[in-house]
Amino acid sequence: MKATFAYGFLFIGSLMSAVGFASEAVSFRTTQASVQLPTITTWLDITDEMGQKIEAVKPEQLSATVGSYAAEAKEVKPFSELHNGTAFIFLIDISKSLKTQPFEQLQLALNTWIDGMHEHDRATLISFGSQVKVLQDFSADKVALKQRVDKLTPSDMDTFLYQGLVQAFEQSRRQDAELPKRRVIVVLTDGIDDAAGGVTKEEVFLKMSENRIPIYAIGFALPPLTQDKVNGLKELGVLARTSGGHFLKADSMSLTEAYALQKKRIVNSYELLLTCNACKAEGQLSRLNVTFHVGDRTLSDGLDIRLLPQNKVTPKGKQTALDVTGKINSAKKMIPQKFNYLPWAALLIVLLLTLLVLLRLMKRRKIARESAKEASAESPESESSEKADLGVKQEVPLSAKYRLSLTVVRGAEPGKCFSLVFNNSAGIGRASNCDLIIDDSEISSRHAEIKVDKGILVIKDLNSMNGTLINGVPIHTLHYLQDGDQILIGRTELRLNGLEDNHAD
Repeated sequence: MKATFAYGFLFIGSLMSAVGFASEAVSFRTTQASVQLPTITTWLDITDEMGQKIEAVKPEQLSATVGSYAAEAKEVKPFSELHNGTAFIFLIDISKSLKTQPFEQLQLALNTWIDGMHEHDRATLISFGSQVKVLQDFSADKVALKQRVDKLTPSDMDTFLYQGLVQAFEQSRRQDAELPKRRVIVVLTDGIDDAAGGVTKEEVFLKMSENRIPIYAIGFALPPLTQDKVNGLKELGVLARTSGGHFLKADSMSLTEAYALQKKRIVNSYELLLTCNACKAEGQLSRLNVTFHVGDRTLSDGLDIRLLPQNKVTPKGKQTALDVTGKINSAKKMIPQKFNYLPWAALLIVLLLTLLVLLRLMKRRKIARESAKEASAESPESESSEKADLGVKQEVPLSAKYRLSLTVVRGAEPGKCFSLVFNNSAGIGRASNCDLIIDDSEISSRHAEIKVDKGILVIKDLNSMNGTLINGVPIHTLHYLQDGDQILIGRTELRLNGLEDNHAD
């Protein structure tokens, strides 16, 4: 009888525990993902109604899909236990909307955060006011970081918040080997951007859609709380939540406490390792969807990821011991103990001589073609036909409005400059009807398109096989271009040197 009561109480206790656990999980967010197929690393924010982390999450409670393919949850661990490091991007408002005392609290909070950085953490400092400046590149040097923070003052009249966020997104896309895979943006501001003619909120959302990096925003506004300030705080909250981050309004709490709470939120997350063996790295955009099962409840969240081929490059081009050993072992298996290599060596010499003769003939034909073109030139305008050999189409309409310059940074002919002239848009690819023709087997027939949209130079990938990358980051929507941007298509990397308006006075 006693045993029966004991089992009964045990069953009821277990049931209540399960129900209680199920009722606790009220928020489930997929904040960011890093793709290195077949492995996908993603970070999860699983909290209760008080914002506290749900404990003891297990792999069997999680499932995921990548597009139409299932991904296996291999391992999930609290991020705080892994010590993998985080790349913190601190955006610092130096406008006069912050008075001296709150700004000193901000400096103290940042210095406290920097003091608590772990061995593998990195931080960069970006100020925004009347202009945006990268004050300190990613660094683990706590002294240098704090010295930069201490030198700041609230001195500017304007607040270029959106331009600062765009710069933060650019920093977050860095592919430096020593940077942690996880990236977060931390900012304190009133959410008001008063930069006339500057970056718009829509441009920030566009950057966010290309590569989601969570924004952990602290909303702070000095009294009186005007309608503009209320609207600014609301928009800041939308930006933070849409990015996969978190918004915290600093009302009664000190700024030091607000920063500490945001740091706790970042640390108290889970790192989930997924394996997708069926996923194909073809540059396509796919939807990563992660589902959390707890009790009788199912919570789900996801984000778009680009499945890019991985370049297996060892540091400084060196081979690892494993690579060398594998090649030696393979060679041993392929070559018998008693192998007569003299006939094969003779055959190899014949093939090399044949190849040299063919290359020589091709070179002579090329010289002959160029000589014929020079001889047939009748006026200085024939220079445009010479440019066709560089990959630019010969026929340029007299009404062409825009001209831009592209320089090959990496590819078959580094240093070569393309002058691209167009009216509305210009196609790039291998096809003969493209405005810029590049002989690269990794480039699609019509790979990308450059055009001027409402006075702004933009580029769009035309569903190419290997995708288009801007400054090392894949794009899947219209992407705004600026001087100095690096455009990678196939194996060819081009640097944009500027856009000119041929009709300008």
